Amino acid sequence: STSTAVEHTVPPVEVYTSTSVKQSYSSVVKQNNNPTKQTQQQLFKFRQSLVAAVYIDQQEKNRSASSFIISGLPTSTVHSDKAIANDMCIHEFNVQIEVVSTKRLGKPDTSLLSATKIQPLLVTVKDADQAKLIISSARQLRQSEVAHVRANVFINPKLTKAEASAASLTENVKYDFMCSHVN
Repeated sequence: STSTAVEHTVPPVEVYTSTSVKQSYSSVVKQNNNPTKQTQQQLFKFRQSLVAAVYIDQQEKNRSASSFIISGLPTSTVHSDKAIANDMCIHEFNVQIEVVSTKRLGKPDTSLLSATKIQPLLVTVKDADQAKLIISSARQLRQSEVAHVRANVFINPKLTKAEASAASLTENVKYDFMCSHVN
């Protein structure tokens, strides 16, 4: 082959290693091109970790697909959050949903101003199609007959940590762009 002919015609360049043993240039390159067993194990572990991270993110995304967040929906001492979310969907969107679970997000505000701070409500429904329907209908809340709902209640998709981070970065880039082009 051509590379063999080149090796024979070019005199070997000697390289001194830390132990002062002479080695040819080609043997040093050959050693550096063959990853050690430890490096191969590190690469294997890295690949495994990467695949696991992608798989976990996909599972989280699938779970999040059947969830949405309602902001501005006050709590009730009479009705459960499940009942409140279900009733709102029936009255505002004329859609019956099957709520699997609800959870208030964040820490409850126990100060005197707690009436003004409403914890967002995470709603998980039976299937992703129900969640998509509610999220896509969310703009209808701006035409609600109930003044509080019209002014204060918003519905957004539940994002995975990776999606939320990406959305935040996108918003920061947009903000920086807008600020730099104001004048």
